[in-house]
Amino acid sequence: MKKTITISLLILVSIFGPSASLIKDNNGKAGYTGSPGEITCSGGGSCHGGGTSTAKGVTITATPSFTTNQYMADSLYVISVQASAAGFNWYGFDCEILDSLSINSGTMQGAGAGVKFLTSGGNRRNATHTTPKNGTGGTTFNFQWKAPSSGAVNFYVYCNAVNHNGSTSGDLPMPGTLQLYPVPMPPQDTTVIDTTDIRELSTNLVAKFNVYPNPLNDYATFSYDLKETEIITIDLLNIEGSKLAELFSAKQRPGSYSQFLKVPEVPAGVYFIRISAKGEKVSQKMVTIR
Repeated sequence: MKKTITISLLILVSIFGPSASLIKDNNGKAGYTGSPGEITCSGGGSCHGGGTSTAKGVTITATPSFTTNQYMADSLYVISVQASAAGFNWYGFDCEILDSLSINSGTMQGAGAGVKFLTSGGNRRNATHTTPKNGTGGTTFNFQWKAPSSGAVNFYVYCNAVNHNGSTSGDLPMPGTLQLYPVPMPPQDTTVIDTTDIRELSTNLVAKFNVYPNPLNDYATFSYDLKETEIITIDLLNIEGSKLAELFSAKQRPGSYSQFLKVPEVPAGVYFIRISAKGEKVSQKMVTIR
């Protein structure tokens, strides 16, 4: 078998047949993911196949983590494709990320070690291996993905474990799927909080301040419009209005912003997120569900 492995990862949120493909090229190849309108290369003829394993698997994870098969709109993730098969030490992959119309969803960028980007027919963006990747007990391919603003996202996955016998025989294709939908957005208009010792007037500098998801777990997106160049600070407050942590601080120009930030570990309960600019402050209630 060749020193080649190709895994097809396809992000799929509508329920399509999850077949993906394995490619017979040491440096990866696009267009064999098994996505709608594409072929696969697994089993039979000159394609990879015939291998077996007592324990095998393909997983798709992200940093920050996807929550209950949901993604945060316009957020940046590191996608990890993990492949393992007992008895194999070499792997490859190929990935497409499509929406429900089979068009590229979001943006692939920031290729990790052993990963590159290609384009297949229909201008579909592919992430694939540069060379087969070695890993005793399995291996992982990483790349960055900027999520779209809305819509279902479809992951199709196909991993190929190979055994270096100089041919395509004895290889082990391994499919996998993942379905994602956007986290529901809250209403665009927010209410300024006036409670317990927090008396904060509406600001002329900051508008449309939103926190989502809410309730949240570890991460949240803080969106707002800034009308003038100013230093923006985002703080976490307890229910009494005392500052617990500073989440963000930077000088920014006028425009619309969306900050994807980790919220410090605090007990489940009610808190406030406060955004400040030039002495003017706006707060919004936030619920944690850790």
